[in-house]
Amino acid sequence: MEYTETEERVASKKRKPFKIISVRQPWAWLIINYGKDIENRDWPTNYRGAVLIHASRWFGKGEVYDDFQFAKRLAPPPHGSVTLNDLRAQCGHIIGRVNLIDCVEKSESPWFFGRYGFVLKGAEPITPIPFKARLGLFDCPDDVRCLIDAASPPQKDDE
Repeated sequence: MEYTETEERVASKKRKPFKIISVRQPWAWLIINYGKDIENRDWPTNYRGAVLIHASRWFGKGEVYDDFQFAKRLAPPPHGSVTLNDLRAQCGHIIGRVNLIDCVEKSESPWFFGRYGFVLKGAEPITPIPFKARLGLFDCPDDVRCLIDAASPPQKDDE
C-alpha cells in the first residue's frame, strides 16, 4: 500500500517525539563534530531520546575562540578543521542530532563541569536548518520534524 504525503506526515507525528536544545558555539559544533559527550546545564531533565542541536544566534568572537582553545586542551584535535567563520555561519541553525541517554550529577567525562550533565551519544551532523530557538529543552515543531525526517532515516535510540 502506498501512502500519500499527508499520511506520511501523520505517521511521522506518531513516531517517538524529539526535542531541541540551543547551545552556544563552539559547544554545539563540539557536540556534533568533536565528541563532546556531556552538555552541562544548571537544571536536570527526565527526557531521554533524540535531541536536535541548535547553534544559538549568540556569537562573541573572543569567548568562542577561548572556549575552543579550552576544548582542544580537553580532547585531541578533530579530523579536519573549523574556523570562527564556520562556527558563526552555523549560528541560528539546527546543525545535528544526538541521543540524550542520561542526566547525571557526576561524570568521568572531561566535558563534565556543570551542576548537571546531559549524557550524549551518537552525534551526527545534518544539513543546517535555519531556526529560531528558545531556552530550555523543547518539543520539535512538526515542520522541522518533517524536514529532518525527509533528510535522513529515523535515528535509533541508544539505551
